[in-house]
Amino acid sequence: MSSKRGRLGGFKLSEVANILGVLGIIGSLIFVGVEMKQSHTIAMAAQIQDRYSIVSNYHIALMTEGEVA
Repeated sequence: MSSKRGRLGGFKLSEVANILGVLGIIGSLIFVGVEMKQSHTIAMAAQIQDRYSIVSNYHIALMTEGEVA
C-alpha cells in the first residue's frame, strides 16, 4: 500500500508537479511575448497618429493663414 502512495497514474507526484511548473513557465513566457508585441504595436500607432496630427495641423494653418513660418 505504501508503494502506491505519491503516485498518480504511473507518475510520481513530484514529476507531475515539475511538468506543471514547466508548462506554467512556458505559458508565462508566451504571455509576456504577446504583451510586448501588443505594447510595440500601440507605441507605433501612437507615433503614426502624432505624425498625421502634425501634418494635418500644417495643412490647416496653410489653408487658413496662407503661409506657414
